[in-house]
Amino acid sequence: MPRYIEQLTENTTPATGDWLWIVDVSALATDQDRKLSVGKLALLATANTFTANQRINAFIGVGVAPTQELHIQGATPRVYISGTSAVNAGDELARMSGLWNANVVFDLRYLAGDDTINQDNGRLQLRPYKSAGNPAIGIVINEFGWTGVNVLAPLAQLHVDQERTAGGIPALLLDQADLSEGFIDYVGTSAANSTGPITTWTMGNTVQGHVAVEINGTRRWIPFYDAPTS
Repeated sequence: MPRYIEQLTENTTPATGDWLWIVDVSALATDQDRKLSVGKLALLATANTFTANQRINAFIGVGVAPTQELHIQGATPRVYISGTSAVNAGDELARMSGLWNANVVFDLRYLAGDDTINQDNGRLQLRPYKSAGNPAIGIVINEFGWTGVNVLAPLAQLHVDQERTAGGIPALLLDQADLSEGFIDYVGTSAANSTGPITTWTMGNTVQGHVAVEINGTRRWIPFYDAPTS
């Protein structure tokens, strides 16, 4: 069985198949002892800077015997990715990408928020690729928690932008399997007036127009009024 985590001391020889070596350089006698060629990965107890590309043909475990390429385990593990080039709101801080046949097909982007003075808020973008080098906007969550679907700057708690002019694609499709419940639950303060979002008045002045909806795939029209009346 390979040893996953090992503490090197003087005159210790790395074993074939070891995944990760933790090196305490204070226990090594000379500078020559500190020059390692493990064949896997050496993490030094003192600061260490790599100036060339490093290739690790092994699993890496942090706090755990690894079962994947990178395996982190702890009570509340955290990973910090620090971008240093962002200046304006929306600038990219960091990115993680998924590849298919060497093509990027999905991005998780960390973006700067709108506080460019304190630089203490941010945005998140999840975007798929429509084709090679052609990402969609995807989903954006801004610094206020507003979510945009296919829109970079959401103007509501949920902002959906259906941009296609053809194809019969609705902006929102609700599929309700519970026969005892409706499709939408409007929660707010109701009163016998027209100042709030929900009124108990049952009459309207005049019909101003209709809004198209689809009911089981068939188009129907809901009338709307200029103002409710008692």
